[in-house]
Amino acid sequence: MKDCRPRWKCSEWFKMDSVMRPEFNEIGGTSHERFALSFMVVATLILGSACHSIPQTEPDVSGGLKEHLERYVGLFNAADTEAIARSIYAAPVMVVSPETGEHLVRETPGEVEQAFSDTIKKIRAKGWARSVVHDLEFRWAGPDMAVATMLFSRRQANGKAIPPARRLGHYVCLRTDEGWRIILASGQPEPGGAPSPTPETATRLSELMGQYIGYLNGDTPAKDVTERIWQTPRISRSFMGARTHASVMTQEVAFEKLDGYLKQFKAEGLERFIVEDLEVSMAGRNLAFVDLFSERLREDGSAISPGRTGFTYVWMKKSEGWRMIATLAHGAPDDPNPSR
Repeated sequence: MKDCRPRWKCSEWFKMDSVMRPEFNEIGGTSHERFALSFMVVATLILGSACHSIPQTEPDVSGGLKEHLERYVGLFNAADTEAIARSIYAAPVMVVSPETGEHLVRETPGEVEQAFSDTIKKIRAKGWARSVVHDLEFRWAGPDMAVATMLFSRRQANGKAIPPARRLGHYVCLRTDEGWRIILASGQPEPGGAPSPTPETATRLSELMGQYIGYLNGDTPAKDVTERIWQTPRISRSFMGARTHASVMTQEVAFEKLDGYLKQFKAEGLERFIVEDLEVSMAGRNLAFVDLFSERLREDGSAISPGRTGFTYVWMKKSEGWRMIATLAHGAPDDPNPSR
């Protein structure tokens, strides 16, 4: 069998060096394992037979993302909530709590600012003086998107950590005309070990991705996907045109948007979706990122523009099981800054 392994994977973790601002100390904490899966053929899932790989050009690690997150910590320690909302984050912003199984979307910069003001007021009541980062890692998702993982502590003036002693934050960062911006954030106590998918979790998420593609190729795709796979509120990033991100707050709106996309593709001759190179990365027991490539094909096998597209899907375990809460297209590889 031909070796189809790429030179680097989109879920590769790049640990940052220790040349950072003073509050970024004690570098070197947990390292996050990766778990690669072969996506088995199922009745409703057609895999591409050609051998493809992740783009060969590794994103520039010094392209401003490290500095952006350094600035984030500095602004947080200065309690500058307005600057955080307008120059660190880009609304709409999804906020995820893997421990409680809850998520929400803050739709405006004002909502983001108010949330940070409330957080700072709450932790100041516990004696908070500053936050200290111990470790920072990136997992790239195409040329203009990355998942940053930050291990940090909230400290009192005497240096004592506010429980839990160490916290784990995951941030989906998107490069825009204005620079890097965070569009999804999650936080939880540091797990006892590095998050990695158990065989059962990896198998289940693989099965669910197969069901997702099966529904898209089925008779009632918009209904089945919005009722059985997606969970609102959610955020999405389009794989066409400007590839901007947006919020979808209700199931009804989600159905209308997906139904409209599918009708547009049907008009262009869509016969089926295919996917390949599926990979699961855990961000905790109840939060996972799934990366894959997708194509939309006509009956003759030709691809509908924009052709082969990378995606990151965010899954969260709810009381009713795993649900997809975000669908984020990767940037086009031939465009260094497609988020316009």
